[in-house]
Amino acid sequence: MKWGQAGHIKSIVLVFLMAVTAVISGFSFDSAVPAGSAMPVGGAMPVGGAVLVGGAVLVGDAVPVGDAVEAGEAEVAATLIPSLEPIQKVEVGPNAELLVNGRPFLPIMLWAQDETHIKDGLAIGVNTFAGNGSHLSNRLYLDLLSKAGLYGVLPFDSQNINHPYLLGWIHHYEPDYPGPWASDGRRWPRISVEEVAEVYRSIKQADTTSPRPVFLTFTAHFMKELTTYYTEEQKAAIYPPMATNADVVGFDVYPIAGWNKPEWLYRVADGITDLREVAGEGKPLYAWIETNNGGQWVALEQQLPVTPAETRAEVWMALIRGATAIGYFTHSWVPSYTQFAPDSQMVAALRQLNERLIRLAPALLAPPAPEAEATEMIMSPNMACHFKMTKMNNDLWIFAQNIDMRRLPGRATFRLPGLEAGTVIEVIDEDRFLVAGDGEFSDDFEPLAEHVYWIRREPYVIINSPLDRAGLTSPQPVDFQVVWEKQPSYVQVELDGKVLYSGESLPPSNLLAIDPNRLEQGHHLLTVKVGDGEKSAAESVYFTVPRSIQIIGFDESRYTYVSGLLPISVTVTNIAVAEAVIVIDGHTEEPLYQGAGLPELTIDTLQLSDGPHTIEVRITDIYGREFSQQTEFKASNFQTLEDDLPPPSGLFSLWGLGSINLSRTHAASAGWDYADQSVKLFGDEGRRVRRADTEEYLIWETPRFHNATLTIYAKCAELNLDIDLDHLAKAVRLYLSQDLQSDSWIPLVYSAQVVETASDGWCRIELQTEVVGDAAGGAPSVSTGDASGDASGDASGDAPGDPISREGWRWFKLVFQDYSPAEELQLGKVVVWMRRY
Repeated sequence: MKWGQAGHIKSIVLVFLMAVTAVISGFSFDSAVPAGSAMPVGGAMPVGGAVLVGGAVLVGDAVPVGDAVEAGEAEVAATLIPSLEPIQKVEVGPNAELLVNGRPFLPIMLWAQDETHIKDGLAIGVNTFAGNGSHLSNRLYLDLLSKAGLYGVLPFDSQNINHPYLLGWIHHYEPDYPGPWASDGRRWPRISVEEVAEVYRSIKQADTTSPRPVFLTFTAHFMKELTTYYTEEQKAAIYPPMATNADVVGFDVYPIAGWNKPEWLYRVADGITDLREVAGEGKPLYAWIETNNGGQWVALEQQLPVTPAETRAEVWMALIRGATAIGYFTHSWVPSYTQFAPDSQMVAALRQLNERLIRLAPALLAPPAPEAEATEMIMSPNMACHFKMTKMNNDLWIFAQNIDMRRLPGRATFRLPGLEAGTVIEVIDEDRFLVAGDGEFSDDFEPLAEHVYWIRREPYVIINSPLDRAGLTSPQPVDFQVVWEKQPSYVQVELDGKVLYSGESLPPSNLLAIDPNRLEQGHHLLTVKVGDGEKSAAESVYFTVPRSIQIIGFDESRYTYVSGLLPISVTVTNIAVAEAVIVIDGHTEEPLYQGAGLPELTIDTLQLSDGPHTIEVRITDIYGREFSQQTEFKASNFQTLEDDLPPPSGLFSLWGLGSINLSRTHAASAGWDYADQSVKLFGDEGRRVRRADTEEYLIWETPRFHNATLTIYAKCAELNLDIDLDHLAKAVRLYLSQDLQSDSWIPLVYSAQVVETASDGWCRIELQTEVVGDAAGGAPSVSTGDASGDASGDASGDAPGDPISREGWRWFKLVFQDYSPAEELQLGKVVVWMRRY
């Protein structure tokens, strides 16, 4: 058999650069490909611009949106790709892989976390949570996972049957764990084979509409190498029968965290090999991988760290030996217990690794390559190594690893019968290529390192721009290479299934570009197809179009507390602005801004009430599409002084009975007393009264005074309240001062309103006063507030003319004049609002 007919690399690479001129029309979400038809579940796609159209592992069936047109005239349809789509069915595929909705899926799991660690799972790039490590019900826990775009593998719960984000059920953890000594003098599993079988049977009887697979995790005691607890006879009686009562089987071994033995890393690989014998052919396998120390089995001071390189090596050992799922065990018990213990270095490494696994999933889960039987990998000098070879779209994928426990570097030689000299081999994610010799190629391996090789059939296409998985924020040229010995007879370029260019020859240079402003937000698929009638090739890359409106001036918290003058500006990503409108609290009839550009403006939050508000930016782009962004904030301009005027409180101490002055006043004249507590005016117990018909004052410290409300109780003439308010204006005066000097008190105007009357002739009157002036200082205007809208008495005379900064109003004074009899005028609650800036 001959394959890889590439010839010498210099003679076969025809580079066709196509730069920016074509206009790609916009499109809407209405034309989006339905979720589930876009890509393998989990976002899986090959690396290096390698989404191969036309084979069994399509990233997405090309969905035509219209007839082919010449370049530059196409309407483009969006292909929106969810990270994980809702599940309709889960099956086991022909390669011992899980199929979700008919497409291969690589579960990357995190074990037994509570809901607070969902964010940690997302941070390391897993797609599935296994076990319920929370105190929530299984249903609520799974709902939270689904909101985060994650699948769950949970203990059986009838409430979760057919849940769209339930990937599978799971048996009790490690049912094979050795129990106490039995009467026959041997150890047997803590959960019997019969109990496991009964659980499996009950699940299968209950879950029949769209049945989910049942997972089961073993300890490592099934391994041939481990004989501490079970004899070979016991293993045969325990493990195959238990595995029969599960659909997906895994194990854990934790060489470092569990045993403090880094030299036992190979047991992850050998464990998968032995587990395949136990579980039989065709059943998906998985391994739980350690990510940190902190176990209960080794003294803390003796524990060796688990490094990112070791975790990565264990993952690849399991996958290369045949695992079709991976899980991470992140718990730690010492020095304190936590469900998620990886440090920041490990978190970053796991995310990078898991993102790579998701991209490589189609190739990892592809059918075994028939060529693998005749292929060998040899690493000198006499070093342990292994490889896995799959075949996808007639391309060969080789996953190879140095697993020598001496942790030496080495050079590996791969011998592949039929591999022609000059064949180009791409080393995935390493930006390098190898050129094969006759039937073989060689490469260097660092200790525990893996390499992934892609041997492509000829012809093939390499897309250089846009980059695979890139986020486009500016126009990008379409740039690709064709590897072939001759000129293709047709070339077609598609974006999201819509033809952008189609012709019998290569398109002219400077023709095609992708303008993200014109595309919908989300994921998009660019595909290049070439052929000559006999041979053809197609390659695709995914890229994303981020779109956002940023309101600059707020932090990232849900509520930003702001006061005073708030400068804000607006920026956008991938929006060609035609009109921008900014509104506060939805008041579209009075927009804060409306115009053709993006503004920089200042909000005077003093014009807003203290408390929560929303600011919303609404933008219409030049294509007529509308976008909006809303931010919540809290205006917090004022602090409040509330004085209920309570009488002194009795205090008993070792020195006898005393009293505590509970009033908030700074100073008071000598003629004040407290009202009779047995008499409650309108339910108010705390009131101040004069002892005689004298002029008396109270002073409060009120830095940055803004406004005040005071409650006054007065005897009223029932038939003419206006006369009473006029009388009140002569009896009550309000003042402000900077420094308490006798000549610095500025009189204030206030408004007065009778809010309640009583049959005994008393009235409850509310006074309101406010300082209105320039926030930056200058000459303040001391004027009436308008809260009452009712009769007001002018007790101040003219407003002051001297320039006084707002920082200067520090003292607030109330005066009861001797105009009114003491027994007919009382002071109730005083509330003062003071600016924070």
